[in-house]
Amino acid sequence: MSAYCGQYHGIISLDAVALPRELSVFIKLRYRYAFGDLVVSRWIRDGARFAKWRAVLKIGPNEPSQLSINANADGLARYAIICQENGLVPIVEPEILVDGPHDIKKCADVTERVLAACYKALNDHHVLLEGTLLKPNMVTPGSESAKVAPEVVAEHTVRALQRTVPAAVPAIVFLSGGQSEEEATLNLNAMNKLKGKKPWSLSFSFGRALQQSTLKAWAGKEGNIDKARTAFLARCKANSEATLGTYKGDAAGGEGVSESLHVKDYNIPVNEGPQCMTEYETRIRIIHHVIDPHMAQRWIQF
Repeated sequence: MSAYCGQYHGIISLDAVALPRELSVFIKLRYRYAFGDLVVSRWIRDGARFAKWRAVLKIGPNEPSQLSINANADGLARYAIICQENGLVPIVEPEILVDGPHDIKKCADVTERVLAACYKALNDHHVLLEGTLLKPNMVTPGSESAKVAPEVVAEHTVRALQRTVPAAVPAIVFLSGGQSEEEATLNLNAMNKLKGKKPWSLSFSFGRALQQSTLKAWAGKEGNIDKARTAFLARCKANSEATLGTYKGDAAGGEGVSESLHVKDYNIPVNEGPQCMTEYETRIRIIHHVIDPHMAQRWIQF
């Protein structure tokens, strides 16, 4: 499960208070495993409409066990129903880490087992599937295995989703999972080009794979802000086209877009204390300063 931050039950990241109240605002809640302690009314008053919970599993010789799969699924389902009971749309994120020498067939098998358990748990807890979003990993070979073509990733990923994700789910928004920016975009594009039944919208909720080239272009220098904005918009356009299956690879030449973003045993470190902000959320604030520096004055002080 995602770590909690000190004594705080939730923290706002991204643009939870920077956008107008009437817009859908994306927050991530990090809270204790005692789900009954989750209090969201304050965030809803501030305009929050979405929440996200990340539950991680790793592929190994005997991993993940069915016990860990079921425990993760039950935790995600409990979080989802609490969100819906309080008026938030839950983004459900069961992530299978890319670490390891396994091939794509092994990843597909584990992904199917994990998603099947998640949707059983979501139904057991009476979660309204039409009011949820799924944020899964793409089905790829392990980080120590040979890469495959985007078309192969698309075939295995879509087949796993077809076998496990109900048509009632409106959208599947993929995490990038350490892929390079261009790799993640090409794989998403291949999925949307693939023929067959896809009753859900296939889109993206990338973190690292939407930011890397922007961070490189900016380099923390005020004089690079325009350059960073151009890089960020190029990635946004590329991924927007990928959701339609029309990306032609014209954004592949940017600085850093083809660099692997994989970090072995990747986890989001959490700093305890009054500021209580993860490195991930720090990166988001940096991007926010680049995209619209005026928003920086409107952040909540934790």
